[in-house]
Amino acid sequence: MPRQELDTRKESGNVLFLILIAVALFAALSYAATKSNQSGTNVTKERTQTEAAQILQYVTGLRTTIQRMSAINGCAPHEFNFENPFMVHPDFWGGSTNDAAPSDGSCDIFGPEGTYFMDKHDISFTTDVAVEDVGTSRTELLMYFVKGESEQDIALCTAINDLLRLEGTFSGGTIRTADWDFARSSSSGLSYTNSPSAAETIGEDGATAFAGKSEGCIQGATSHNGGDRIFYFVLAPY
Repeated sequence: MPRQELDTRKESGNVLFLILIAVALFAALSYAATKSNQSGTNVTKERTQTEAAQILQYVTGLRTTIQRMSAINGCAPHEFNFENPFMVHPDFWGGSTNDAAPSDGSCDIFGPEGTYFMDKHDISFTTDVAVEDVGTSRTELLMYFVKGESEQDIALCTAINDLLRLEGTFSGGTIRTADWDFARSSSSGLSYTNSPSAAETIGEDGATAFAGKSEGCIQGATSHNGGDRIFYFVLAPY
């Protein structure tokens, strides 16, 4: 066989070998990237589930604090004080103090006899909201916070509802958090409303997943909170 032809075949074999190596490397890199993405997704999901569990654990602590203050300190429903260093006048209009609370601090939720304030999620407290089939026809003592409609916000909302095993319609109907005033008072103490309006009742119209449920995450309707996610937690049903 002529030497030139032999060299040509040898070069062709080398090129083919290099192509096979490149294909193998590309396949390996693609597999590694896929596994990395899956791993990252799993880590993010686990973090969201952990955060949801921590929120529910915090709420359980708040409920325990309120029950203890009611039973041991004799705190009446209108005496609970949610004053905290994050919601003060003038930045937080009107402040966060309930002036009808005992002066000894025995009903201060975030005082020495109470618990800590979770400042991560812009939590708020209100007595303007009722939950269908929870407590009586009056409004409840409730903690809530509002998130947007980012992928992370939706994932946290879903994680909360999954942990609570909620099923049904998750749209909020006519509820509107803009109507929910902070739980504070200048003199008479916290007030609770009999037979509140639809904008202040969770689970009454459409949001069937929340009727009779003390906590959950609601998807706001088109004209009320838009696509926001509303996280609510009944601290004491009245």
